[in-house]
Amino acid sequence: MERRYRLTIAAREVGLPVRQVRHYVSIGLLPATPVEQGDLLLDDLGLARLRKIHRLRSDVGLNTAGIEVALRLLDQIEELHAELDRLRPPSASGML
Repeated sequence: MERRYRLTIAAREVGLPVRQVRHYVSIGLLPATPVEQGDLLLDDLGLARLRKIHRLRSDVGLNTAGIEVALRLLDQIEELHAELDRLRPPSASGML
């Protein structure tokens, strides 16, 4: 079962201000599910993406526009890897 994280908990776990995380959601960098009383939930993939955003900002020094470009490129790379895995014939492991 996939876990869900309230935005405030996810922000604290990653080490970002809640306001910053809400900004990432509002500009479309971070998917979140709205729930009652204006709160937002992130799933495991959303939390992983938030960690990636934080690393791109703090470790690499990218601004928001740079983060957007980097995330788009990383997403495309993941899609291409998945496509390669799908097209690759099954391994011949076990056959001598």
